[in-house]
Amino acid sequence: EARDFLEAVQEHYPQHYPFFLCGLRTGMRLGELIGLQWGDVDFRGGFIEVRRAYFKGRLVTPKNGKSRRIDMSRQLSDTLKTLRAARKREALAKGWGEVPEHVFINEVGKFLDGDNLRRRIFIPALSKAGMRKIRIHDLRHTFASLLIQQGESLAYVKDQMGHHSIQITVDTYGH
Repeated sequence: EARDFLEAVQEHYPQHYPFFLCGLRTGMRLGELIGLQWGDVDFRGGFIEVRRAYFKGRLVTPKNGKSRRIDMSRQLSDTLKTLRAARKREALAKGWGEVPEHVFINEVGKFLDGDNLRRRIFIPALSKAGMRKIRIHDLRHTFASLLIQQGESLAYVKDQMGHHSIQITVDTYGH
């Protein structure tokens, strides 16, 4: 399903492919994805530092109040490098002066609107992939489930998800 969804996004909404790939490959919450800045992405180290979330029109600390480090897959790293190069060209073409600091932006270089993204891109992409309607947050659950399927320890999953305690991870994904 994850592959089918990403293929549908890439075919019908290619400008949003990096956003949804990042959601599926990091388990970041919607607000964390919207709040992600280029300075949080460490291509050399292969990780993303989640330092903030966009919530109700402002930047706040992540849900548990602490930042966390999430490992990046090679696919995600390559996709974000391509996106960064495209952003540089876009900033030049649109006369922005510099590349916006946020990774995922709208067509005028500002914060994405999560409700608009859900309604205009996410739900139609699910439909085009032949999938049932789910929440964007379910991409986070998919990430955790895939880590467990791949044999990662619950302690590693806890750290990647930013859970306060391993009990939350066990209660949510232990089955």
